[in-house]
Amino acid sequence: MASKKLFRKHALGLIEVALKWLSATSNVSKAEVDEIKETFEEVKKAAARDSKLPGVAISDLTLKEVKSIFRIKKLTPKNEQPGDKWDLEPYDDVIDIQYPDDFSEFFIFLNKALDYLELAHEGSTKAEALVRARLDVILGLVLGFAKQDGKIIGNSVSWGYETPFWKTVYIRFRQRLLRGRPDYALWYGAQANLETNLVIVEAKTREELGKGERQLLGYMGLVHTGRIERGKADTTVYGIATDSETFNFYRINQRSKWCSKALTWGYTDEENRDIVRLLLRIMYLASRQSPTHTREPTSHHRQFSSSAGEDAPMAD
Repeated sequence: MASKKLFRKHALGLIEVALKWLSATSNVSKAEVDEIKETFEEVKKAAARDSKLPGVAISDLTLKEVKSIFRIKKLTPKNEQPGDKWDLEPYDDVIDIQYPDDFSEFFIFLNKALDYLELAHEGSTKAEALVRARLDVILGLVLGFAKQDGKIIGNSVSWGYETPFWKTVYIRFRQRLLRGRPDYALWYGAQANLETNLVIVEAKTREELGKGERQLLGYMGLVHTGRIERGKADTTVYGIATDSETFNFYRINQRSKWCSKALTWGYTDEENRDIVRLLLRIMYLASRQSPTHTREPTSHHRQFSSSAGEDAPMAD
């Protein structure tokens, strides 16, 4: 897009002006200014290089390519090690002990909101718009409940919508720019530093959940390998492929093995609660990784093969 290119050109120009001003008038030492300039030049070169690479959409990858590019493998009885099985328990700590009435009240409210949504779409074809509307209600309200009065998490966690993800990879011995935008990502810190532990891919229909799996694992694999590259203490990544009724939860663990757990909204009241509680557990884990809780290695002055955010070199 021409407007996006123009904006980036102006932004780079402003940064260069600011660097000249720093060098001439500020108390920042020459060595510090030179270091900032060097980093800026590296960023410009990397952006220019990556923007020229032929692009490949993550959604176009086969499952075999996803496993090969990100070096992940499905958990099987043959490769299973202690701790590999799905062991994420629904978040009950605070809910059942400290705030049982609050959760019951919230759960009733959530179901009522979904009932109203169903009535509003009664008689219409269940299309992508309804799937997105249901997910917005579920994901938005659950995170809002988790953040209310700091019951479960603080304000450091938020949803990102269709955030650009990218990674330079080799496909059939040729360098390519892998890119895409997951429907949702749960951020606890800087997008450029891949500070997320959950990505979600929306499937328009139940039949598309299969395609959603390989696409989701592509995004999860990108985050997982990016976190390994950055030396993160915890490289575990969660994902959900969903049509707003079937919720297929996935996890890539520290050993790069993935497993899944399927739950269905509307099957039983208890299963609905488990979906909400699993979301709360993942949100809690994200908040524990936020900069206010952890001290992780900084990625300043280093170039990485993957990133996310609006500065990602997406196709025009």
